[in-house]
Amino acid sequence: IALERANIYEVAEARRKRLEREFKIAREVQAGLMPQKMPDIPGYSIASIWRPANEIGGDFYDIFTLNDGRWGLVIGDVADKGAAAALYMAIIHSLIYSGMLRHHSPLEVLEEVDLAIRKQFTSSVFVSVFLLVIDPKSHSITYVNAGHNPPIIRRSSGEIETLTTTGPVLGVFEDFQLSEVTISLKSGSAVVLYTDGV
Repeated sequence: IALERANIYEVAEARRKRLEREFKIAREVQAGLMPQKMPDIPGYSIASIWRPANEIGGDFYDIFTLNDGRWGLVIGDVADKGAAAALYMAIIHSLIYSGMLRHHSPLEVLEEVDLAIRKQFTSSVFVSVFLLVIDPKSHSITYVNAGHNPPIIRRSSGEIETLTTTGPVLGVFEDFQLSEVTISLKSGSAVVLYTDGV
């Protein structure tokens, strides 16, 4: 009995160590999808932090250059936790990034991503996404909020407002209605994006 227990313990410990290694690698891959350093955009100051509740999770964000000196910024949250959410997060992140390189409008990108999620995923996967385009020339942002936590904007006057949801989460509804909003930013304004882990 003692030998059998020792053997069971050794097998369980080997499995635990293997899982720990796999989760560590998955976390490194997931972290690698997020920007390691925020870009230098003249007239703007940008900061970020990503800290999943578990080893890996479904929250993600990214910032990338677009044509005409514009910048795309996305934050999202795949429903669920753990390895499945992290895998879906990587796929959806790639779909959004690819879409932003091909389309001018955040609305077109999220409509395309929604369709891809509903066609490719058989399980009940859904994701909330806030996608915006920063135009430093006009000092404006154009955004679409697909069921994500409403970002907060603090105007230079001290006034606080939220950037409202403009549609449902992605991957659920066939009759999918989103809208796009453009607002101007004045000097001293601050925009805060977050996921519900906060």
